[in-house]
Amino acid sequence: MKYRLVLFGFLLTIFLVGALYRQQVVRGAGPTVVGATAVGATAVPHTPLVALDGSFTYQGELQDNGIPLNNVCDFQFSLWDALNGGAQVGGTQTSSVVVNDGRFALLLNHLHQFGSNPFSGDARWLEIAVRCPSGSGSYTTLSPRQALTAAPYAHGLRPGAVISGLIGSGGSTLRVVNTITSGSNHAIFGETEAGGGRGVYGYASANSGVTYGVYGQANSATGSGVYGVSDAYSGSGYTAGVVGVSDTNAGVIGYSNGPTVPAIAGYHGGNGPAIYGSGGGSYPAVEGLRSDAGTAVAGYSSGGTGVYGSGGSQPSGYGGYFVHNGGGYGLYTQANLNDALRVGPSTDDGIQIGDGVNYASYGVYVPAPGVPQTALLVQTADVNGEWALSTQDKIQAANVTFQSLTLLAQVDGADALTVGAVVAASGVAAALPDSHMPLPLVRLADAVTWNGIVGVVETRMVYQIAPGKEAEGEMMWRSADGDAQPGDYVALTIYGVALVKAAPTAAITPGARLTAADVPGHVRPLRTETLNGMVISEGAAVIGIALGSPDPVTGLVPVLITLK
Repeated sequence: MKYRLVLFGFLLTIFLVGALYRQQVVRGAGPTVVGATAVGATAVPHTPLVALDGSFTYQGELQDNGIPLNNVCDFQFSLWDALNGGAQVGGTQTSSVVVNDGRFALLLNHLHQFGSNPFSGDARWLEIAVRCPSGSGSYTTLSPRQALTAAPYAHGLRPGAVISGLIGSGGSTLRVVNTITSGSNHAIFGETEAGGGRGVYGYASANSGVTYGVYGQANSATGSGVYGVSDAYSGSGYTAGVVGVSDTNAGVIGYSNGPTVPAIAGYHGGNGPAIYGSGGGSYPAVEGLRSDAGTAVAGYSSGGTGVYGSGGSQPSGYGGYFVHNGGGYGLYTQANLNDALRVGPSTDDGIQIGDGVNYASYGVYVPAPGVPQTALLVQTADVNGEWALSTQDKIQAANVTFQSLTLLAQVDGADALTVGAVVAASGVAAALPDSHMPLPLVRLADAVTWNGIVGVVETRMVYQIAPGKEAEGEMMWRSADGDAQPGDYVALTIYGVALVKAAPTAAITPGARLTAADVPGHVRPLRTETLNGMVISEGAAVIGIALGSPDPVTGLVPVLITLK
């Protein structure tokens, strides 16, 4: 028998961009496949009427020597990627079909005989073999293979296709919705096998306005607008779940309108960095900016590092750089079960506050762990400022090395106190509002009445709001010029070297022990007598030992204050 197949066409039902298409059946001479045209395209809701399974309807007419057949015939259908030769796609579907007046119709690939997704955008040809009646003899392969052409709008799904249109505000050129409400599934899945490829690429070509190459939104309280995963790790480098690149602006920007949520958050369930930034220039690898009271950059990790910054190998970079231009904090740390801030090994200081360039010895320096020298170095700009360390609390130390020791006191009596004056205790003053320690009352010392010497006036002191802490109302002690009037405060040198007022007629030489003179606030040498060849000194309180002679202009003498 000589069979001839007159193809009416195939119905491939396609749901694409909200329109339902059906193929137009066209009868032609010989086995030809006609193109599909859109018929009665209508808007469809956001969800498809029926989930597609890759099957399609095939219709044709079978003739034997020009005479339409009436019989039950066996058909074999196979899908190929070329008109001749090539590779078969999937398996072969064998079906017994009733042919009536030459015409027949059947459903192909309904059991995924050609695979679950045989139409990936590449060209396909259908090869048909037939035998009539069913079960008789061998199959006759019809030639040529039939090219499967798509409905016009289905070309929008072919590889390299471009979908373009004028869509109003809030609309989408392409919208794909997965209506499954549970499980891990995808509405759009992008994959590339190229080493430098991109699974999903978004590009906003406008030169102005707020545009987004890729925009993600999640309505779930635990959802993510954009979520990236990378499972690969090779050598010493990292691969990223989400990468942002820009030649003129930020590669990745995070915006948050929530008052307690970060603009960009990194979560890491293992022991690696939650947010990783690597910078090769002078700008920070990771930078967070907030115009309100929220968090610019926040990192959370259940077992590793919340925020990890690396400045590379350049000597001028920063692993992490934090700046706050308002009333907040440049860096805020908090821990519930461990250290809020921990510093690891370093070839230089573990922590340095101060640039170390403009002020070589200015700031706070905490050496790295294990350094055998100074554990904490704190200095003000001129090394005589106030204060390198200020606290209202007690300081405990097993061993203390110092050059001078001072005591705060309040001025008593009717006389003002000046620098270098020797003072004696006269009572006790109430503690300051933020302290629990009372202060001594002091006045000018003399040789008769007020001879309980407690120190030498170093400077007048005032208790005022600290510079830059006006909003918090934080108070601190500051030295001030001028004489200390009754009720004012003074700092007394009680141990160390001080310049002390010498009595005008006192003959003071280096090494002489000094006490209060008859002139209030001044010193003189202890009086001595020789008895039976022994030198006996008077029993007055000793303020210290003279280190030189009085200056003829100022009348001040350098004294090592010992208070014995």
